[in-house]
Amino acid sequence: MYSTVEAVWKDNHLEPLESIKVGKNLRYLITVIDDDKEKQSSEKNERFGFIQAQKVLKHYTGSLSAAVIEERERVR
Repeated sequence: MYSTVEAVWKDNHLEPLESIKVGKNLRYLITVIDDDKEKQSSEKNERFGFIQAQKVLKHYTGSLSAAVIEERERVR
């Protein structure tokens, strides 16, 4: 079973903001979020609108919803 716990870097170690299970045979997956990069990425998306989407998809002949469903299936 997977759980997501937010943590912060404090005093030269990673400190979870809530209790977590610890032990010898447990595995942990850590994702580092660079707030600056997240902010820059969202700022770029704010400038992307309907007109730009129409231009990008002008020559697309398939079903966009089918493509989204297919991509989601690949990720699973």
